[in-house]
Amino acid sequence: MIIDSFVECGVDDFYISVNYKSKLIQAYFEELAPSYRLNYVYEEKPLGTGGGLHELSSNLVDGGQAAFLSD
Repeated sequence: MIIDSFVECGVDDFYISVNYKSKLIQAYFEELAPSYRLNYVYEEKPLGTGGGLHELSSNLVDGGQAAFLSD
């Protein structure tokens, strides 16, 4: 999984924007019992790429962040 590659580089805090099948996504990661922290940003309605990033931006602090999009 790509997250594992980031963990190997010292990243331990991740944000995931979820809407459709959010419970399934959460269950998947809970089952993994990861060593990293996952934060979920819930979209009450699908916001599209730009909207999801906008919702996420309020959770970030100044410094190095990277955004990766996937469906």
